[in-house]
Amino acid sequence: MLLLLMAQVYQVAGGEAAYWTVVRSAAGLIPHEIRAVNRDVSGVVRVTDTAVVGTLHVPVARFSSGNLQRDQDVAEILEYRAHPYVVVTLRADPETLKPLLTGMEDSLSFPIRIALTVRDCTRMFEIPAAVLVRRGDTLEGRATVATRFTQLGLSPPRVKGLGFLGGLVSRADDTLHLTGTLRFVEKEEQP
Repeated sequence: MLLLLMAQVYQVAGGEAAYWTVVRSAAGLIPHEIRAVNRDVSGVVRVTDTAVVGTLHVPVARFSSGNLQRDQDVAEILEYRAHPYVVVTLRADPETLKPLLTGMEDSLSFPIRIALTVRDCTRMFEIPAAVLVRRGDTLEGRATVATRFTQLGLSPPRVKGLGFLGGLVSRADDTLHLTGTLRFVEKEEQP
């Protein structure tokens, strides 16, 4: 059993959250990947003898795909005024992190459970292989999940004007890929 005298608290200190999906032309023939990145993720993860729990906040209006109109459309679809953040709540078994936290290993792969909240829809995921790497005083974590727009209460969006297609409207596939690559630093517990 991992014995900690007090909780260890890790705060997000950089990294990014991203999403990507594939859209197809109106005829369904020409696939095109759309990817957007958000570098304004915040949150903390607490590690105790009995649990690893954390909450991460990803500002909806801060995703950047390189197309301002698309980013504004996505923010509107996600109702960013009423729901300004995508919220990720995570939980893992502290025993799986023991080799890393005690310095026996520099990296490990471990299962993690997350609750992903988009707008007012929360969906649970079991990610079998999140990765955590220790680099000096920081921890770098990475996890990816694939879901469907419809499982998050969303319709696959329509996308206007892909490349040389000009004003043609295309539709995204129903599959949405989400990934987080974050750096955490240990912070002092506030009394």
